[in-house]
Amino acid sequence: MVLQSKIIVAIVGLIIVGTVGTVAYRASEQRRVESMVPLAPSPLVAVDTPVEAPKTAVDTIAPTPTETVQAAKAWKTYTSNALHFSVLYPQRTVMGSTEQLTLEHDGRQRSGLVYVPTSLSRQTLGDKVVPLVMVLHGGHGSAEKTQSRNPSRFRYSFDYLADRDGFITVYPQGVGSNWNDGRDVNTNESLRENVDDVGFLTKLVDLLIEKYPIDADRVYVTGASNGGTMTLRLAEEATSKWAAVASVIASIPSNRFAKYSPKGRLPILIMNATADPLILWKGGSSTATRKDIGSVIPTPDLVQFWVMHNGVLGKTERVQIPNLAAEDGCRAEKIFYPERGTDTAAVVLYTLFDAGHAVPNREVPSQPMSVRMMGKVCMDFDATAEVWEFFKQHHRKSSAP
Repeated sequence: MVLQSKIIVAIVGLIIVGTVGTVAYRASEQRRVESMVPLAPSPLVAVDTPVEAPKTAVDTIAPTPTETVQAAKAWKTYTSNALHFSVLYPQRTVMGSTEQLTLEHDGRQRSGLVYVPTSLSRQTLGDKVVPLVMVLHGGHGSAEKTQSRNPSRFRYSFDYLADRDGFITVYPQGVGSNWNDGRDVNTNESLRENVDDVGFLTKLVDLLIEKYPIDADRVYVTGASNGGTMTLRLAEEATSKWAAVASVIASIPSNRFAKYSPKGRLPILIMNATADPLILWKGGSSTATRKDIGSVIPTPDLVQFWVMHNGVLGKTERVQIPNLAAEDGCRAEKIFYPERGTDTAAVVLYTLFDAGHAVPNREVPSQPMSVRMMGKVCMDFDATAEVWEFFKQHHRKSSAP
């Protein structure tokens, strides 16, 4: 009883200290709001070396005692220093409004959340049109959680960039909290019932273009995990709909690869981790879950396919992303396959070395318990900022390979 009482007292003490520290830190940071620069992509350091894929990959997560201690230290730093979303980016305050949009498709009522910055009304824009970014949630996720401002492994922060740069975001909802990404397993409702998510999502884009001042040549889609795999399916089956796509911690299902055939060039960003226990870098089926979630192709094969398909085989550019969070136990690099003419499209690969199943961000370190389940979180850069920086460079292409 004495030991339990001491533990309870210690926990309460930590909560109080953390709360007081957070309030004080936020107050001091708020005074610097006006002088802080807006969110921008992480600085990149060019490295003029030949590009090679990683020679090894980690299929499962089995943290060493040292790695577990590192994760614990990272989490301690997070709590003690109040390394919170609003502290890192105190100037990012959502100014727009979120609307729920519903439509009927294939006999189902489908829905999504649409975020519109205050500045993007038809009255203020006149004839001007703006980009649309579609963000797909991961498996067992939701539109609400994906849009949420609460820090998490799978949260994006597009609404803040939408306010800053003037675009609309939409967060669709999958059936049974999942997308039918084409895997040959029946582990969720969308797969069992072969839900027409491609039809729903393209129909949703058409509806949004009718309802809001959206530029049809600047429509983008991204997603993580199940949302990333669904993004890759949209890239194949609805190629002409998008100006560019970004797949995060995802790959093409092995059962679909032989017939995978996009109908045109399409700029694509791929962001995968070498130690992801669910989407294995070397491909195959994950052993980290009780249910069979299906097999995927290796990340190098995914990249090679798009490099060949987009006609950008040749000289590449490799940049090392500064290791801004050494305590996360990860590092990252970017390999860029630039366009080589008008009938080609760029490919970008972000390799997250030693990272796990998580969207890279500067806000949420790995909790010790989650390291064993999902792997580490790369905190060296903000994935949302990198994806948007890629998107805004591209308009829709009409040429076919």
